[in-house]
Amino acid sequence: MAAPNAQATPSWLAHIDEMASEIVPMTVPVELDTLAIIKKMLLAPADDNGAVDRAVQEVRAYYRTKASSSEASGGVRDYPAKLVMSVIGAVVDHVFELSKVVDRREPAHQRLADLLIRLKQSGATTEFDAENPQLGWESENLDWHAAEIWRTFTPDHTSPAEECTSALNTHSLLARLVAGDLFPSDGGWRTAKCISEGLQHPPGQEFAIDTPLVRACRAAIAAQYVLVAGDVLVRELQSKPGAQSEAALRRGEWGFWAERLKMLAAGEGGGDGIEEWDLKGSAAQAAKKVDGWLN
Repeated sequence: MAAPNAQATPSWLAHIDEMASEIVPMTVPVELDTLAIIKKMLLAPADDNGAVDRAVQEVRAYYRTKASSSEASGGVRDYPAKLVMSVIGAVVDHVFELSKVVDRREPAHQRLADLLIRLKQSGATTEFDAENPQLGWESENLDWHAAEIWRTFTPDHTSPAEECTSALNTHSLLARLVAGDLFPSDGGWRTAKCISEGLQHPPGQEFAIDTPLVRACRAAIAAQYVLVAGDVLVRELQSKPGAQSEAALRRGEWGFWAERLKMLAAGEGGGDGIEEWDLKGSAAQAAKKVDGWLN
């Protein structure tokens, strides 16, 4: 029998170890090294509020070490810039891969989002200095992952519960990144599109699966965008001139969103989801937020 205070092994830990086993250390050491930093961050106790900041500092220190190495000063002038893309790109790859298997309700999921948010905050204005190399920020890989996820929205080939849950977890990561201002130019309209596709207008993908389970998943995703990133959308609308702002907030679909969320909260039209999604609970909270925006 396990000791009373023993901490259960996270279900996603095996996935990290599998990811590590597939990396060839001598070929892509940056992937293995950054994954080790993320693993340590995720395994820190849930009440360890410094875990993300330590991970950020470790990633930045890792970059400094590599940028100051003999390889960096061996005549390859663009090595430091490429190294930023390599380090940030590896971290982004790991975060999106892990977001599929880390439950959105776990502290570890929030840490994955916070890691990217704080890496951007600490490096967005950094310019390379050969005497004191500092890790900057590179959004190319992040934008690619986000575009792929937003394009597919929910599973478009098969629809087992675990695949839908993976989609919900990954969209929850994106919602957190929108809220963290990682998509300043399109976070608002992406949020609106995902809410609409989840509650009102199903995505028109060719060959898209449209089953009760997938519809419930889309609704759960929409509720997460309302709860986590909806304020970004409202803030963008409120930045418009007064009359335009008022009209945008009160256009017909917002009222429909509120009513649809209330129906889901009451168990109408969303009963084909699975218990861990907590569709009723999240829909009820989201309905209150939309009502608050309208009133």
